[in-house]
Amino acid sequence: MIKAAIPANEAQRLHALKQYGVLDTDPEPAYNELIELASEICNVPISMISLIDSDRQFYKAKIGLPGKSSARDTAFCAHAILDDKLMEVEDAKNDIRFFDNPLVSEDPNIRFYAGMPLVNPDGYKLGTLCVIDNKPRKLNKLQRQALETLSRQVVKQFELRLKNDELSRLSDIQNKMLSVISHDVRGPLNSLQILLEFIDPTETDTQELKEVLIDALKLVSNGRELLENMLAWANSMQKEGGFYPEEVKLKVLTQTLLQDHEVKARKKGIQLINQMPDHLEGNIDKQMTTFVLRNLLTNALKFTASGSITLGGEAIDGGVELYVQDTGCGISANDLPKLLHWGNRFTTQGTAKEGGAGVGLLLAREFIHRHGGKLNIESVLNEGTTMRLVLMNQEA
Repeated sequence: MIKAAIPANEAQRLHALKQYGVLDTDPEPAYNELIELASEICNVPISMISLIDSDRQFYKAKIGLPGKSSARDTAFCAHAILDDKLMEVEDAKNDIRFFDNPLVSEDPNIRFYAGMPLVNPDGYKLGTLCVIDNKPRKLNKLQRQALETLSRQVVKQFELRLKNDELSRLSDIQNKMLSVISHDVRGPLNSLQILLEFIDPTETDTQELKEVLIDALKLVSNGRELLENMLAWANSMQKEGGFYPEEVKLKVLTQTLLQDHEVKARKKGIQLINQMPDHLEGNIDKQMTTFVLRNLLTNALKFTASGSITLGGEAIDGGVELYVQDTGCGISANDLPKLLHWGNRFTTQGTAKEGGAGVGLLLAREFIHRHGGKLNIESVLNEGTTMRLVLMNQEA
């Protein structure tokens, strides 16, 4: 048995395949109907839509085969994706690649195979639409044309699925933004208006005016922070491909962030510490990473009355793990599960009565997930919190 070679563009091919979100999904009528038609036209007992993953072939639709997947090493389809054309094996026992393949010598006793690659618009071969028989045979011209046509229909179904997922994502973004704007943007602006209308210049002494202006400044600051978060989020969601990776020196990035927050930290007597290794780099989206770390740092400053805030990180297999650690008030065990859910979004005043919309952390988590990473929160009430984020390296 000869195992199929790995395509030169394997990493990109697998990325394209996973973008469609079709692996490990349940059978669907649209795909089942296509292979039923293929079996009928080619007069064979076995047909399938096979998607070639890193170490297996997943059956999106199948007739005449058990299970949901099988090993890539023995898959005929792994050979078929090495070419753009239909691969036809008239008798597997006479083919040097397959004569001793267990799929030939054992069940399902393959003798005939014809597989048409599923080529997406970018030219990546995701798998095949194939037909199989347990006796030698040869397709006629009409049957070959039918397999070519049906394979294109499979890819069109994948593209339609991708478009529907994108529409659902955009709808979800719109609903979240409307929720935030209607509640969290309107709220501070209404409060600010009421506060300013309350001032009567002819009856207000200097101290009272000072207190009102301090409150007004906080409302404006909170509203501005929220709008900046929303704009950054909207900008990121509109990017083609989701992000723009580049080689980022993390020591430089975190040093700039800490300098931007020095004034706030000094007012509260908090020491800012940069423990990011000098050599640490990641092939990551710089704007997205800056947004996330800025939000985590802002949260740490908000909920720390004194002590220190430390930024650090380390290289991990395939990416970097960064952290923001504070000596603040911590988060209760009851509140911790609520932090990363839109439906449970809530706000808490900081140690100096700083306000917030409860949005920054949620947006940060979404950015991290889109970067193939994750966000973990470790916290002890009255002792402090550590936010750890994993970002996987991305190809430019």
